[in-house]
Amino acid sequence: MSTIKLETSVPKAGVNKPKSRLGLIWDRWTKPAEEPPYRPLPEYHIRVVNIKPGSTEHPLRLKLEIVDPRKFKYIALSYTWDHDHVAQSDASTGPDGATRVVPCGGTDVKISENLYDALCQVRDVQSGVPVFVDALCINFANSQERENYLEIMGHIYNRAASVIVWLGKKEPHSDEVMLIMRKFVNAIDWRRMGDGSSYRFHDPRFFSNYGIEPLTLKQWRQIRAFCHMRWFTRYWAFFELASAKQALFLWGEACMEYNFLIDFGMILGLSGWLDELQQDPADEADEPAVGLTHMLGPVSRLKSTPPWHPKHADHAIWMRDNYRLETEEQRAWKFFEIMLQSAEAFECRDPRDKVYAPLAFARHLFGGKPVNKQWPRPDYERPADQVLRTFSNAIEQHTWQPSILATAYETQPSQSQDMESYEERGRSERRGRTPFG
Repeated sequence: MSTIKLETSVPKAGVNKPKSRLGLIWDRWTKPAEEPPYRPLPEYHIRVVNIKPGSTEHPLRLKLEIVDPRKFKYIALSYTWDHDHVAQSDASTGPDGATRVVPCGGTDVKISENLYDALCQVRDVQSGVPVFVDALCINFANSQERENYLEIMGHIYNRAASVIVWLGKKEPHSDEVMLIMRKFVNAIDWRRMGDGSSYRFHDPRFFSNYGIEPLTLKQWRQIRAFCHMRWFTRYWAFFELASAKQALFLWGEACMEYNFLIDFGMILGLSGWLDELQQDPADEADEPAVGLTHMLGPVSRLKSTPPWHPKHADHAIWMRDNYRLETEEQRAWKFFEIMLQSAEAFECRDPRDKVYAPLAFARHLFGGKPVNKQWPRPDYERPADQVLRTFSNAIEQHTWQPSILATAYETQPSQSQDMESYEERGRSERRGRTPFG
């Protein structure tokens, strides 16, 4: 009877046995994700993520590249981080309990589900797409680099060929909401709307004048849900959009131009229907305090360069007549405070960004002017209350007027760490006095 001898093959020392395809896949799954490979940045350069070409069935592939934004054509992505900063943290899961691991220049990195969806939607089938994505392009572990980036954030979004605003994946009611919005914008000219507030949102008389079928309460609630999507509540989103020369909004595969949303927002804002819907006792939805109309209205007025805007021909006269400010330095600091006031109600992860975001926008607008050298540099090593006090004192020193920031530590010093008193005080007392109206 023959005997079967079982032998275990042991590779000789120095000989690497090639792995099977299954083994390579297993290594990929079990290999821990790492931070992107960050190389030092030369002066005036930034990183962009090059999204390798591919269709929907192909996995996402990324590569970090260093470019000069003054000479290189790229797009900038504006999106919500949700509750995570997965790419460069110890978090193992995203906001919905899942993360995506994608290859990035030879390293596997974790990104949130929302960012993954956005990059897949922006990806092109035939050619690579260079995109500035803050979560991947900035080394947040390096505080010096983070602060350097923040100083030029306004320039980055302004120099982008287009700013792509990612609102999120397609939802079951997305098509219906888009159809309603297009009907409104095509049929109603908000410039000739008159006093729309005299009509209730379910009053058929108003809609019959424009040949539109009145909406059901369910449809109105879907409209309201769209207007309060998370992106419209973000503090940084306000300044990213304000800096953009051209913006495109993506909601799943649906694409909306900036002017289209402005027209739709003006219709809702002038009519007062959203406010009426929020007072509906039958609806217990907990909506944010701000939304589409709060975001796009001020941004639209800002882009139209009103008299208080530094690039308006009568800017100096307006500042002198309204605030008795004579020098460019004084006017710059006052404009910075106006920017603080304009976005005070929006959400912000880091309370210090309540100051640093409008500062980045002001730096962009004033360009190479002397005042840009006088702004305090961002410093994330300092606690929020010190940042607040520094900028409040600077505003008062240069404008000779009490600063909106002073209310945060003068009236409720115990809350200055989170800047809560600044936000609440600003919402309740100062909203009516802002140039935004």
